Amino acid sequence: MNLDRVINVALYAKRRGNTGPLSTGEALTAALVLDRHDWLKEMDYTIAQALDRIDQDTIQHLADAARSVAEGVDHD
Repeated sequence: MNLDRVINVALYAKRRGNTGPLSTGEALTAALVLDRHDWLKEMDYTIAQALDRIDQDTIQHLADAARSVAEGVDHD
């Protein structure tokens, strides 16, 4: 996923309060960006397993996406 997609996935999940109909990779990405360990636990993933499950292109954007979401940047 590119940075905009990572941000949008995280914002979508944040607005819903859950990962809803997101794919597994998207849900894991949102949980990592939003620091939602409870979501990872519900999906039966550890942080390490989540990082192993998502692709490298997505991993490289996690920190930037977390900053953008924390700052309230919306890419819709």
